Amino acid sequence: MTLEVREEPSPAQEPTEGQEQASDAPGGEQPDSATRHALSLAHRAVDRFPELARRHRRHVGPVAVASSALVLLAAIAVARRLRLEEHPEQILTSLTPDEIESAAVVEQEEKLERHRQIQAQIQEMRSRLKPKKKRRKRAPEPGDA
Repeated sequence: MTLEVREEPSPAQEPTEGQEQASDAPGGEQPDSATRHALSLAHRAVDRFPELARRHRRHVGPVAVASSALVLLAAIAVARRLRLEEHPEQILTSLTPDEIESAAVVEQEEKLERHRQIQAQIQEMRSRLKPKKKRRKRAPEPGDA
């Protein structure tokens, strides 16, 4: 038995039956508009690189879909650029497969660097707040005048 996989462009933001059910589920948290926008751009970015999607493909029944991990990595890369106030179309044209695949590593390195900066600031503040040690004057010895 062979499985034939066809590459088709994703439909224009029409919710599928499963997505409609998920959004109606009680207790589910709905993403805000900025998150929805970033995820939409992430899906478009993944669609631009079929070879990347092919490497991260997962089979769900008879259908092959891009891995949710790949979409998450693309969303991280897109969100980073959106924070830098890049235009969405510019993001899509300049985003690379390497940038998508390394998004989590870069994000972790950025967090570590920020953590180091905060630690240095805390140390500097502590050094300013520490009371300065007063020198004790030595008591005069009995023979000193």
